Amino acid sequence: AIAGLPIRFFPGLMPLVSLRNASVMASGRIPGIVVPEEVVAGFARFESPDDQRRHGLDQAAKLAAQIAAEASGLYLIMPFGKRCYEDAASIVRSVKEKRAD
Repeated sequence: AIAGLPIRFFPGLMPLVSLRNASVMASGRIPGIVVPEEVVAGFARFESPDDQRRHGLDQAAKLAAQIAAEASGLYLIMPFGKRCYEDAASIVRSVKEKRAD
């Protein structure tokens, strides 16, 4: 839709880090945010909060790599918490590794 316009477009990516987080985002309460039910179901496979977080960050890293291959940039909207900087750095490293392949 923006092809040919003299602007740079930076898609945003907010990693989901728990079943609860995914369910809230999928509820439709926030206009413009769409989370498919299969994404929510992916979190439901894990009982442990740490496993849910790891799953969410793995999925975010895969999506970030796909976006980075097509877009001229990407911004991460990280969930608050003690590990947000570490998690952001992990996603960036993953994208860089995939681009180097």
